[in-house]
Amino acid sequence: MPSQFTSAYALLMVMLTIFAFTGMAAKGEQFFHSQDISVTDDDLFHYLKDRLNPEVYESALSKPDAMRNSLVNLYVIRKGALLAEQSGLVQKSELDYYRADGADRVALKYFIDLETEKLFDKTDWEALAEEQYIIDAEKYVAPEDVWVEHILISSEGRSFKELSERVAEVAGRIEDGAPFYELARLYSDDPSAERNEGDLGYVRRGQTVSQFEEMAFSMTEPGQISEPVLTRFGVHFIRFNEKRTAETVTFEKAKPLIIDELKKTRGSTFKAEVLAPFRLEGRDLLVDFEEEQLANQMFRRLSE
Repeated sequence: MPSQFTSAYALLMVMLTIFAFTGMAAKGEQFFHSQDISVTDDDLFHYLKDRLNPEVYESALSKPDAMRNSLVNLYVIRKGALLAEQSGLVQKSELDYYRADGADRVALKYFIDLETEKLFDKTDWEALAEEQYIIDAEKYVAPEDVWVEHILISSEGRSFKELSERVAEVAGRIEDGAPFYELARLYSDDPSAERNEGDLGYVRRGQTVSQFEEMAFSMTEPGQISEPVLTRFGVHFIRFNEKRTAETVTFEKAKPLIIDELKKTRGSTFKAEVLAPFRLEGRDLLVDFEEEQLANQMFRRLSE
């Protein structure tokens, strides 16, 4: 079923459910025997529309007492608001403003959404995406990287003799064929070794110190273990697993993601474009007034 018919059908089901509850209530019929509180079927319709997503209309409205609870909620809201107004907790002018402002904002949203959608439909998203792809070309190149493991023998707190002996011990164990991950767990001073057993995963150029990087990217045979590599951190044994060559993500593959991002960023721009003529019109129609005088008047009222 096409989406527009699905939405219409869902709204129809809402109204049918409401009418079934009210005994086919006529539009505008009151639901409460009260002189002070007015709740109509239109109020209930808009209350439900505001709070429910279309996909849950049927399930939400089929719950026991769904209509009764919704109507009572509306009564509670209006009763509390009435008592607040009668008690002087809120001024009538403030309530009038919020009622009108709330209605205006809902109507404005519908208008902006419609006009923005028109601008979206006129936009050549593929052309914009292609332009953005060229601008952000570096983002779509997966650089060369290598999958390596390492054992670090730290130089911190060790004399040269102690460091040499520790390195020789590890080298001997490697020569004897001990599993690299086991040696990493036993000997490595890298704090992450307890968690990853020396496995660094894939690393790119620039992510490690130069001596480590030079050795890691020079190795080619899976399972190959390097000679001891000296860096400022100490001595490393590096086990090479795999190298991945640089790869470019094609425009066709990147296009859906780029268009999604463009629509998100351009959406706010389009909304501003829709309202821009009204801002100019408002400035042209604005009566003359004294800025400072009006600001002082508002400050006094706000301070009170």
